[in-house]
Amino acid sequence: MKKQMAVWITAGTLLTLATGVPALAETVRHETYDIYNESGTLDGSVDTTDPVGVDVTAQESGADPENVSVNVTGDVKVQNSNADYDDSVSGVKVYSDFTDGSVNVSIGQDDGHGNHTGGTVTVTSTGENGRANGVNITNEGTVPVNVNTGKIDVTATGGFQTNGASVSSNGGETDLTIYDGISARNDNAYTAGLSIEDCAPTEMPEEDGAYSTVNVYGNVKASSKNKDATGVSLNSAYNDLPENRSEAFIYGSVTADSTSGNATGVNQYIRDGASHIYILDDITAKTQTGETAVGAALRADGGTESLLVHGGIHAEGGEATGVSATAFAGLTSNILIEVKDGIFATGTEDSAGIHIENVIDGPILSSDSKITIVSDGNVESSGTGIVDMNTINGVKTNLVVEGAVIAEAGPAVSVVTQSLSSLDLTVWKLESKTGQLVAEQTEAGYADSKTAQEFEKAIDYIIKVAPNASDYTDLTAARKTVGGYTYDVGKAGEKIAVTFHVPDGYTIDSAYSDESRTALQHVSGNEYLLVVPDGGGVMINLKLVPVSNNGGGEDDNYSGNPPAEYESHNFSRSGSHYSLTLRKNQMEVVLSTAELKALLESGLTELTFMTSAGNFTFPSADLWTMVNNFATVRFAVEEGHMNAYGDNNTTAFKTVDPDVVENTVS
Repeated sequence: MKKQMAVWITAGTLLTLATGVPALAETVRHETYDIYNESGTLDGSVDTTDPVGVDVTAQESGADPENVSVNVTGDVKVQNSNADYDDSVSGVKVYSDFTDGSVNVSIGQDDGHGNHTGGTVTVTSTGENGRANGVNITNEGTVPVNVNTGKIDVTATGGFQTNGASVSSNGGETDLTIYDGISARNDNAYTAGLSIEDCAPTEMPEEDGAYSTVNVYGNVKASSKNKDATGVSLNSAYNDLPENRSEAFIYGSVTADSTSGNATGVNQYIRDGASHIYILDDITAKTQTGETAVGAALRADGGTESLLVHGGIHAEGGEATGVSATAFAGLTSNILIEVKDGIFATGTEDSAGIHIENVIDGPILSSDSKITIVSDGNVESSGTGIVDMNTINGVKTNLVVEGAVIAEAGPAVSVVTQSLSSLDLTVWKLESKTGQLVAEQTEAGYADSKTAQEFEKAIDYIIKVAPNASDYTDLTAARKTVGGYTYDVGKAGEKIAVTFHVPDGYTIDSAYSDESRTALQHVSGNEYLLVVPDGGGVMINLKLVPVSNNGGGEDDNYSGNPPAEYESHNFSRSGSHYSLTLRKNQMEVVLSTAELKALLESGLTELTFMTSAGNFTFPSADLWTMVNNFATVRFAVEEGHMNAYGDNNTTAFKTVDPDVVENTVS
C-alpha cells in the first residue's frame, strides 16, 4: 500500500503537506487516452508504454457528432519497445474521415495571456519494427482538422521510419501548430523532422482541395547515424489552387544531420499542386561520410511552389548542393526560391552552389514553365558555383545573385547549349579559383566553348554604388526587374556614364569602380565613365576633399556631411585619447571603419566627439565592434544623446550620453 501511494504522490500533494494549503493533484494516465467519435478532456498528462499516447478517431457513422474536440492539459510521453511491423508508435495520433463538422485536438493549454503552455510530446521507441512519430495526423475526410501541441521530441533506435511530425491530407484542410521546436532522431532508419503529404483525389471538385498548414514556433531538427535525414519534407499533388496551397512556416532553423547517410534540409515536390515553405533562420544539411548533402531540393511537375529563407542555406559534406531546382517538362511549372543570407556548398569538387535541371517524362504540353532564384548574398561552392543542366526550351530560369558567385574547383557558371536561350543570369560578381568564369559542360569536362563565350557576353552584372555614395551618384545603366526587384545592370565591356553630385564645399579627389579602388575614367568635371569589367564586381565610390576656404574662416552655412570616403578628418590626440571637433551646428559625421581601425591600431582607447551639443565618448571596445561589423558608421546627435548607426541601418548600434566635461566648442 505504501508503494502504491508513492507512485501517485504529486507536486500538488507535496505543496499541501508543506504548507497546509489545499492543492489539486495532476492526473497522470498510464494508458492510451483513446477517443472515438466524441469529445473529451484529460486534465493532466499521459505517460505510457502503450504504442500510442493520445489516440483520436473521428470516423463516419450514423451517430457521429458534428464536432470532435479533445484537450489534454499536460504533456504526452510514450516509451514503447514492442511495436509490430504494421504498427505506428505515436505520441499523438489523429484520424478523421468526417464530412461534416470539425476535429480539434489540443495538447497543453492557454495560460490566460495568449501563451501556450505545456503540451510537450516525447516519444521513445526501441523496437525493431514499425514507425515512430511524435504527432501523426491523417485527414481523409473533407472537414478541417486542427491540432496544437508544445515541443515534439522523438528518439528511436530501429523501425522503418521516424518523423517528428507527420501530416497527411487526402480530402480536406489540416492545421498543425507546434508552440516550440521539433527534434527527431533515429540512428538506423530514415528520419524526418516534419513530413507533409497532401494528395487530393482527382475526382474532387475544383473548389475543394487537400492541403495542410503547419506552423512551428521553434527549430526543426532531424538526425540519423546510418540512414538518410530530412529536415522538412513537403509533397503536394493535385491541388493547384493558390488559396488552398500546402504551407509550412518554420519560425526558427531547419537542420538535417547524418553521419553516413545523405542529408537534405528541405525537400519540396508538387504535381499539379501548390505549396509554400517559409524559414525564418538558416537551413543546414550536413553529412560526414554520406554521398550527398542538399540544402534545399525543389521539384515541380505542374503547379507552383515557393521557398523563402530569411537566413542562409548551407550544405556540408559529400557532393554538396546548396539549392537544387528541377522542373518536369510537361505541364506548366513554377518554382520560386528567395534566400536572404546566401547559399553555400562545402564538399567535394563535384559540389554546386545552385543546380538547375529539367526532367522529360512525357509529351511537352506547355512551354511556360519558369524557375526564379534570388540570393541576396553570395553563392559559394567547393566545386562549381552555378550548374545549369536545363536542356529544353520549355523551362526558363531567372537567376539573381546580389552577391558574388565564388567557385573553388570549377567554373563560376557551368552551362549547356540550351542555356543561351533558357538561363537569364543577373549577378554582381563572378569569381573562380580555376580562372574559368563560364564553361560548357561536355563529356570531356568543362570547355571554353563558343556557347560559354556567348553566354558570358549575355550576363547582366549588377552595378553597385557604395552606401556612403549612393545619394550623390547618377548612372546611365540599364534597369532590370527580376522577381519584383530592380537593379542597375551592365554587360562586360559596356560603357556607363557616371555623374557625381558633389556637396558644396567639396571637390573630387578620386573616383573608383570597385573595392580595389580601380580608377574610373575621368571625362570632365564631375563626369566619369565606367567600363564594366569581365566578372563584374562593380562598386562605385569616390573620395572628396574640402575646397580650400580663402576667407580663412569656417562656413557657418555648412549643411550636412559627405560620406566617410569624402572627407579628411582632423583628429586631435592626447596620449591614447583621440577627439574630433565638429563644426558649429554640425550634428553628425560619417566615418569609415577603415579610418577607425587605423586609429585603434595606433593605440586609441577612447574617441570623443566634441559638438555644440556636448562631448560624447566611445570606448575602443565599442569601436572595434563597429570595425568588425560595418563598412561605415554614422555618429549623430539626437535628443541629447549620440547614436552610432552602422552602414545604412536605421536602428542605432550604440547610444552614449554626453560627457560630464563641460563643452568647449564655440
